[in-house]
Amino acid sequence: MHSKQTDHDDMAATRLMKAALSVGLAFCCAGCAAWIQTTQMTSAVPDHGRGELTVRVYETSSDKRRGIETRKKIVSELYRTENGKQRLVREATLPQWSASDLPAGEYELRVATWLDRDGHRRSLAAARHAKFVLPAGRRTTADVIVYGSRSGWYVLGALVGVAIAVGASAVEAGSW
Repeated sequence: MHSKQTDHDDMAATRLMKAALSVGLAFCCAGCAAWIQTTQMTSAVPDHGRGELTVRVYETSSDKRRGIETRKKIVSELYRTENGKQRLVREATLPQWSASDLPAGEYELRVATWLDRDGHRRSLAAARHAKFVLPAGRRTTADVIVYGSRSGWYVLGALVGVAIAVGASAVEAGSW
């Protein structure tokens, strides 16, 4: 025989498990995300209202740590923003490329496609883009991680999943 209090406790436990599941899935999905990281450093770049950009493309964050650039032909596009409009400045499929003598200003780097063996464009699972300001007299580096993999998030997600499964079993068994 169930009392209203027992039903209320079961519903509270179910809500708690659903919330934990949502958080766990969010962490797992965050681990799958790829990104573009831009860094700027002062260097010996001549300052005539211009700056330099170096783009390096890696398949995973592990490849970046080991300095292994992608062998795939990932298409990276550099756009300059002027008066609210974007204009394509450079498109490349090299794993590392540089553009020097760029006018200082706002830019956006987009990575959304790759070229297959026949030269046809294919969409990546998720497009990546980063907006940044290219200052005069500085070199900016953009590291692109195409397939992000942060194993710590996977471990955390797995632990949350196990906790949810154990909690669900306890609720169903009535021992919650």
